[in-house]
Amino acid sequence: MDWIFKARSYGFKIRYTTTAEGCIQWVGDTVLYQQVRFDMTQVQSMVHGLVEEARDVLYSKLMRVDMDADRQVDP
Repeated sequence: MDWIFKARSYGFKIRYTTTAEGCIQWVGDTVLYQQVRFDMTQVQSMVHGLVEEARDVLYSKLMRVDMDADRQVDP
């Protein structure tokens, strides 16, 4: 039984410390990952949305700064 646990632990160590082959495919400007397909414009818009959301949280909740309609700091 001790040998089984040691072999299992060794297998887990190999599994979690060894990099696996990549499974992302590029077709032109489109990325394919498993059953998901997206292009770089979608990635770009997602990143822009995350930056805006982070900026809103930073200014409104953490720094308690008022912002005007154009999302600029209100003097």
